[in-house]
Amino acid sequence: MTIVTEAVNQYIKQQQKEWVHDRRQTIGASEIGQCARKIFCLKFEDDPHLRVPRNAGYVDSWGARERGNLIEKHLLVPAMKKNFGQYAMFMGNEQKTFFDGYLSATPDCILEMHDQPKVYYQLIEFKTIDPRVDLREAKPEHVYQAQMQMGILAALGEYQPCERAIISYTDASFLNDTMEFTVIYDPSYYEAARNRAHMIMTAEGMREIAPEGWIAGGKECAYCPFSDACGYSRRDVPKDNIGKADPQFVAEISDLAKQYKLAQALSEKYESNVRELQHDIKTRLQDKHLRSVVGDGVSVSWTQIKGRMNTDVKGLREAAQQAGIDLDQFTSTADPSDRLTVTIKSSS
Repeated sequence: MTIVTEAVNQYIKQQQKEWVHDRRQTIGASEIGQCARKIFCLKFEDDPHLRVPRNAGYVDSWGARERGNLIEKHLLVPAMKKNFGQYAMFMGNEQKTFFDGYLSATPDCILEMHDQPKVYYQLIEFKTIDPRVDLREAKPEHVYQAQMQMGILAALGEYQPCERAIISYTDASFLNDTMEFTVIYDPSYYEAARNRAHMIMTAEGMREIAPEGWIAGGKECAYCPFSDACGYSRRDVPKDNIGKADPQFVAEISDLAKQYKLAQALSEKYESNVRELQHDIKTRLQDKHLRSVVGDGVSVSWTQIKGRMNTDVKGLREAAQQAGIDLDQFTSTADPSDRLTVTIKSSS
């Protein structure tokens, strides 16, 4: 029996924050930079017509989120209150959510600043970071979040002027180590976010929303509760080729196909250039008997990586057959995949 694990899980469930507003009705500043299709699925998860099922057996990992809550509640909020008093507003249990159309934001802190005779405001966003992460600048999604928060305040005309935000990263292991990055307000971010939120919240189905996480390489998909349904949708090849392609549709697909082949050619070219430059760097390091070089704003490190364990499947099957073991009972068929083949005919 996992006594401590069960106790902690039950405790966290009971401690979940209850929001006054329905968070499904707006897209929060911390969400707007995520994959658009994932946001759509989250917002309409309970809608009987638009809902998309979660992955079977999906478990929401609350560890990093709760780590941030603990550090914020027991260290950052008390420290800010102690140092700034009444000028550090809307922190902890006093947080306030601001709304503008389909967008919402709940800042960690709004700091009232006095530069006599002027009074202005500054947003503070608290983050925690794994000590193994080499952080050189604020994460793009956090910059986007800060821009959304400042944009909502500007749209509402509250706590103005607020043209600067601080994103602080507290090391989750060494709490004395905090990095801070400044974000300057850019209204163009907010205008784009408003259009993006409207597009997501007025869509009539998942297929109307681009699978941005997959398009970007799939890293975000590894943590998405809707990746299975999204994958099925992307691979849903029509069973029969019975539709009619009118001249306009043929022209549309032809144009997209040409763009695709051009992008593919450029990708292969750049990949070749990357490999060539990689080879040149390694060769020069070999010539100088060096594994690393630091200087002129650049750090280069060349290290050995331990080989991955491989299984001789053919040999294993033969050994199993000799031992009278039927390996078919341990095999399964993977989900069907898809293949898009594009060919451009050369003009004679």
